[in-house]
Amino acid sequence: NYVNANGRNPGDVGFIPPFGNLQDPSRQAVKAAGLPEGFDADYRDSKGRSPHDAGFEPPCYTSSNQDAASRHPGDAGFLSPTPDSSQAQPLKQGQYDSSYRDANFRK
Repeated sequence: NYVNANGRNPGDVGFIPPFGNLQDPSRQAVKAAGLPEGFDADYRDSKGRSPHDAGFEPPCYTSSNQDAASRHPGDAGFLSPTPDSSQAQPLKQGQYDSSYRDANFRK
């Protein structure tokens, strides 16, 4: 798992991603300020998928996510969409895992 110079991981508020080949100074400035949602459209999951690709595994999720059975975070049986979810057990009613973020993207 990548950790930036401030000790933040993708999905953490204020995460500053590596710039890679990004040449646009305005986009560099946005990223250098820290990403409020912890990742952006340039983020790629462990399988190289972007947030717009089918099967994308986000580093975090909010109440707007739903699983394949249309359950939302906090619903009994919800399955987390994060990379660890392949080993995850369905969550109990009102239960959240460490990848859940509130409306302000806080843990």
